[in-house]
Amino acid sequence: MKRNQHRHAGLFLGILLFAFLAAGSAHADGKFFRRTTIADEPGIQTQRALIVFRDRMQTLFVQSDLSNAGHDIGWLLPLPSEPTAIEACPANTLHGLAAIVRPRVVESHWGPLLASIVLLLLFLAAGEDHLAQGPSFFAPWRVLVLLVVLFFAASLLLPSLGTAGGGGSGVSVVRTKQAGIYDTTVLRGTDAQGVADWLQSSGFAVSDAARSVIGDYIDAGWCFLAARVSAKVTGDVTQHPLKVTFPAAEPIYPMRLTGVDAEPIVLDLFVIAEQRAAVPNLQTWTCNTYRQTTYDPVPFTRNGFACDVPPVFRGLGHIGLPAVSPLMWDGCVLTRLHARLRPRQMRADLPVHLQPYQPHRARLQSRQAAITGSSAVAMIAAGLALAGLLGIAKQRGWSLPVLLYRRGWIPVVVAVLAGGVCLMVYARAGVVRIDPEDRFPWQRVRAHEIALTQLHTEPPTAAYPEAYRAELARWLSELAVTEDGHSDLPSMEQTDPQRPGEYRLEQVEAGWRLTVIDSNLVTVTVPIWPDGRLTGGGEREPRE
Repeated sequence: MKRNQHRHAGLFLGILLFAFLAAGSAHADGKFFRRTTIADEPGIQTQRALIVFRDRMQTLFVQSDLSNAGHDIGWLLPLPSEPTAIEACPANTLHGLAAIVRPRVVESHWGPLLASIVLLLLFLAAGEDHLAQGPSFFAPWRVLVLLVVLFFAASLLLPSLGTAGGGGSGVSVVRTKQAGIYDTTVLRGTDAQGVADWLQSSGFAVSDAARSVIGDYIDAGWCFLAARVSAKVTGDVTQHPLKVTFPAAEPIYPMRLTGVDAEPIVLDLFVIAEQRAAVPNLQTWTCNTYRQTTYDPVPFTRNGFACDVPPVFRGLGHIGLPAVSPLMWDGCVLTRLHARLRPRQMRADLPVHLQPYQPHRARLQSRQAAITGSSAVAMIAAGLALAGLLGIAKQRGWSLPVLLYRRGWIPVVVAVLAGGVCLMVYARAGVVRIDPEDRFPWQRVRAHEIALTQLHTEPPTAAYPEAYRAELARWLSELAVTEDGHSDLPSMEQTDPQRPGEYRLEQVEAGWRLTVIDSNLVTVTVPIWPDGRLTGGGEREPRE
């Protein structure tokens, strides 16, 4: 009889453990590689922005991730004062900044999950001995201590939810400018109807709610930047951020027009200032000081080749993005803030409060960590439920297999509810998806070094661009091999390089100019003489 009891208990426990382990592995994201980026869940509109504030001047970079927008892109940006400069930025500016300045991400909770499984096994073994022999293991004070320990273990798995806190009537066109793919127009209006009429005549759809917000901005003395894809742009449209500079007494992020869409958005906001930035309803992901450093792109200087890099600042990673680093200064503070904002949270513009510097790097959960952590909490909840049932079993004289047979559904239901609540808590605190940004960043950059060295040593027999592409492809196929033995490298030559290893080769008056994105997302420019030799590389060796 004793052996059968053990067998029934083991069978039930095996089913229970299999269910939780399956739940913890069904959503696994596979193997993660060295370079990663944090991406929000698909289907949520994402807006990224960067504010640089110094000496009462604000530079605002803004970009919205819109899928399949094509040429039908037009938007209106309210500004507290007329801009002094409007420029286009490389498409990877804000995405690259997000890849460099990242919070810590917990990828799994396998350790706590396994510990909770072992704890539950020991608990069941002790419970069976208790029911069979009647020891005092489950005395009230011991049960209380066990509950405190289990609740404390569960609390360690839960994340913190704290947050850091042509014209029409009444319209004057201040200036127009083409910036990248956008035709931009700076407007001032005396009434909302006049601005709305101008926008509609220019192809912008203006709702009644937007018209009301436009009127509020006009009353406050603001102007507007209208941007739409230029008719001169043909073919595929690659969105890029707009960079706008204007005087401002305090840094601010315009939000009210975005809020009239009545849809939540994910906002990723970077602020570079003299102090730490805090914005209501936004969680601080990172905050660090940055200092200018001497940056040596080793793959290109190892052989004495000359190359140029933008200013590079070091803090949480290296920032050498051409559109960002020239605006930084020694000792500046970069804060990254993040939130999923509901419409009611966008009824007012977002003020940026500058506070004394305090370093910070948030600890977030990946989807796999949320699932394994919730499974561990579910196991602990199941143990707590069993602790309550053991008293009932003792009173009624049930053995452990009988208890599990008659009341075993209770721990299962409690575990499912506890795991579900834990997942909801994780979702509210911020669950992120980890995606490989680039599978072969080191190999890609190394291939450029080898290709440059080869063509420097031996003069190319074909035109330099064709020779370089062929040499690069050859070394890429040898260096970058996936687990199944096949190379998996798409074409890397881009008009606007964004990922590590992507490049642009241009002919200039002095020969050629190679622009490569290195493993730290720093833009490296390599000057090449017309015959293929590299500047500063010494004399070419004679061919044999």
